[in-house]
Amino acid sequence: MLGERLAKRMKHLAKWGRRQGVSCFRLYERDIPEYPLVIDWYGDPDTDDLSHEGDAVVWFHDRTKDDTIDDSIAYRRDVEGEILAGLGIPRARMHVKQRGRQRDEDGGREQYERIETSANLKIVHEHGSRFQINLSDYLDVGLFLDHRPTRLAVRERAEGKNVLNLFAYTGAFSVHARAGGAALTTTIDMSRTYLDWYAQNLYQNGFGL
Repeated sequence: MLGERLAKRMKHLAKWGRRQGVSCFRLYERDIPEYPLVIDWYGDPDTDDLSHEGDAVVWFHDRTKDDTIDDSIAYRRDVEGEILAGLGIPRARMHVKQRGRQRDEDGGREQYERIETSANLKIVHEHGSRFQINLSDYLDVGLFLDHRPTRLAVRERAEGKNVLNLFAYTGAFSVHARAGGAALTTTIDMSRTYLDWYAQNLYQNGFGL
């Protein structure tokens, strides 16, 4: 059931992505109650086959408090099999993460902490702009796909304006503002890591700091 749904969504969204100049999109977001997942697709740069050449990032959400450990293992095995079959990708191109509470015992933000150090990086396209994502090292990859309509709205309205981007994360909104002709962008985030990431995104699009 899940695999068939993903295959149909991929067929539709890959065509849409090619028309729009978008290589990354959300395939699934808790559409079926039995599968509380979010699945995003990040196509390979400059691929001729967006529907098969890329990486799937899967965020598992807690399903039910009544699940035993064996239930959880069986469920995850079933889900991963459905995803691999539906998308026709090898296991190495599926990146699985667990979405849970976003604060640790000391009150820190687990969402933004490094969880690996393998630095599985790639470039994706969005409406003529290029962004670096990290598939492995953090819970989120560096580009929130559900924010795309708002980023595009900023781009369309930015010409000649001064744009202030607070809590900027990796600066995707600022990149779109500059691509839209903003007179000035000011980009602020508390994380040096994410500001450096923003600098890389500027570089990818031919902009200076």
